[in-house]
Amino acid sequence: MVLKCHFCLFTSSTLRAYLNHQTIHRHVNRLFPCGVVNCSRVFPSETCLRAHLLRHHGLLCKNGTLYQPAAAMSSSRDGMFECSLPICKKKFHTLKDLFKHLRHHLLSGIAIHCPFPACTKTFRNVNTFKSHTSREHGGKVGRVPPPLPTLVPFDPINLVSAEMTPEVIASETDDTIEPILFDDQSYQECLATFFMKLEFKCLIPSTTVQYIAREFQFLQEQSHNDLNSKLKKQLLEENITLDNLESVLLDAFSTQRKSQHNLRSAYMRKKFYKKNFIYVAPERIGPPISKTVFYYVHIAETLIAAFKDKSNKISLEPPVQLDPNILTDVTDGLAYKNNRFFQENPRSIRIILFQDGFEICSGYGRNKHKLVGVYMTIANIPPHIRTHVNSIYLVALYKEKNFDHKSVYGKIVEDLKVLETDGVSIPEHGTVKAGLVYISGDNLGHHAVGGFNENFSRSIYFCRYCLIDRNSFHLNHPSQFPLRSPQSHGDCLSGADCHT
Repeated sequence: MVLKCHFCLFTSSTLRAYLNHQTIHRHVNRLFPCGVVNCSRVFPSETCLRAHLLRHHGLLCKNGTLYQPAAAMSSSRDGMFECSLPICKKKFHTLKDLFKHLRHHLLSGIAIHCPFPACTKTFRNVNTFKSHTSREHGGKVGRVPPPLPTLVPFDPINLVSAEMTPEVIASETDDTIEPILFDDQSYQECLATFFMKLEFKCLIPSTTVQYIAREFQFLQEQSHNDLNSKLKKQLLEENITLDNLESVLLDAFSTQRKSQHNLRSAYMRKKFYKKNFIYVAPERIGPPISKTVFYYVHIAETLIAAFKDKSNKISLEPPVQLDPNILTDVTDGLAYKNNRFFQENPRSIRIILFQDGFEICSGYGRNKHKLVGVYMTIANIPPHIRTHVNSIYLVALYKEKNFDHKSVYGKIVEDLKVLETDGVSIPEHGTVKAGLVYISGDNLGHHAVGGFNENFSRSIYFCRYCLIDRNSFHLNHPSQFPLRSPQSHGDCLSGADCHT
């Protein structure tokens, strides 16, 4: 059985190598994904993963190697289970009764063979027999006639035969050489991911990250020098020549030295991030000299980058509501189901926008700057992954005082129109159309987007849903107020009814 990594092209036939490889992606995912093909389950611990492999895929692990247990215990054609002793041959209706009968043989001092086919184990102790059947054949019981022997075609994916016993597999794999998991590129990417996570997720200053990087380099050099001297001393004591020792040590430590060189400064680290990781460069939009600018990240390029990230698990399959009485996702609501675009394009990308403001200030001054960020996530990502920070992408960033509705949202709407009509070319999927599901945000953000009054404390008509006034609101007026409509909104914009 071959296990495949969910994040890259790595494959392995041993669980030990698969788990060691997952440490490379520990900064991306701290869970344990099942590596069986077409299984997307993830688990919080290695123990849960092993239990899943046994219960759902029928795979056991011994000495780091996965194998399929011996074939299932089948009843005879008359539906009875038969004792494996040639001098007995008693039959029982249930496997439990058969095991009870076999234990009587063991207590009488008679050795028995394992009753499961393709298992040649022999037992003289009750506890050993009980432990063996529980571990090696747990759940492998079927009340079906034994199948006729057939020729099994060669399957390159199923490298471990179900007829092979654990001892045979272990002996064949004990002398094998484990594949190199940390080559030069993997080591550099792992170290770079660590630095990037410190600076951009844990918000540690770049100067502090540089200090950590220098300390790493110093400790590694001291470790290499110490190992070098100890090796030379040991080789001299063993009367082994030192020919080519320096070149061997240089080659052994070349990966670490190369990584230290490529990540030696903040500039070199950012250069490495942009070249080796998924990165979409923002575009500065506005006059070259003016400060009234904003930064925009093209949605189409972000969608292509999101599909490259295998941890997102993006699916273009049409959404299915499991229970019509329960709303589990936005796609279960009528607003999505009645959307004409998504009705005509069920295998499209479903975009969700979010915008919110935040303040930044200098630690040495009182000046504050209010910034507004527009973000995007994709409803095609499973809900439990969609809320992760790694699955939320920046679309636009601008100063609130320089906000220009037409410039910022005009650019977003322009890109959304292109995505709805022409689509975007996604590798391995072809041209895929994308549409906006909804925009989320707080009251202030929604009023800014819709062009409504942004003063909630003094404005008379503060509600964007109906025409209630502030005095009636404080008096708890019981009557119903007329709802706002496209016509009333147009009258307000034209000045005919601007007081609301």
